[in-house]
Amino acid sequence: ADNPYIDDPSQALTYEPPNARQASCIASKLEHQLEAWIIDDRSKGESHGVQRITRFNHIIADQLGELLEQLEHLSVFWRRSGNEADFPLRTQFAPTVSLQSVQRRMQEIEVDFKKGRPACHVFAVPFNYSYTEVLDRLLEQQIWKSIETARILEMGGESAEFAVKVRVFPYA
Repeated sequence: ADNPYIDDPSQALTYEPPNARQASCIASKLEHQLEAWIIDDRSKGESHGVQRITRFNHIIADQLGELLEQLEHLSVFWRRSGNEADFPLRTQFAPTVSLQSVQRRMQEIEVDFKKGRPACHVFAVPFNYSYTEVLDRLLEQQIWKSIETARILEMGGESAEFAVKVRVFPYA
């Protein structure tokens, strides 16, 4: 297929992802594992001394997944210094998503999460690992340790709702 982002198609770099289906399976497995650990931790009350019911808001989680896709697309066009690569690694075209639109979407998700709950607060523990790092089973434990260290599971009491979203992009 032709790439609309380059002038001369003969200069296009071709890339075949390792396995998009496998990446999706890995993401789903890690997401379910994190949810199970969150439920287990809060139900036992070991980290905060009180047993708590845990609810997940999967609608918000799905919205976060869409946002992750937009952030990944934006990262293709925007880097911290903006001058790391020359053509063909850096396109001359404008991104189809802007930083402002991503920030607006983040605010919309927060507003959706807070509907009917004006005193509600949204907290997050973001992670960014490479595809090959996610394949390492030890990473699951590192992520869980980071969640415990952040003490985010102690927030919100019985009324807390959690949204977990994992997106594995299929490349190293």
